[in-house]
Amino acid sequence: MNDVAIINDTLAYAVGDIYTGGLHYNFAKWNGNNWTLGVTSDTGYIFGVNYCVYAFGPNDIWIGSSI
Repeated sequence: MNDVAIINDTLAYAVGDIYTGGLHYNFAKWNGNNWTLGVTSDTGYIFGVNYCVYAFGPNDIWIGSSI
């Protein structure tokens, strides 16, 4: 993981290069019980690696990437 933004105990976002199940993901969302992975590619870098995440509120999330 490269960065994490915690909104509260039931909402957090994490970014980086997450490799699982033969696929690369570049962000994850915590709902208080489990993580949901998002934005995937089989090569890992089509969408770039996310390096930072800023959360100004539950509906205002900004992500910085390498592209």
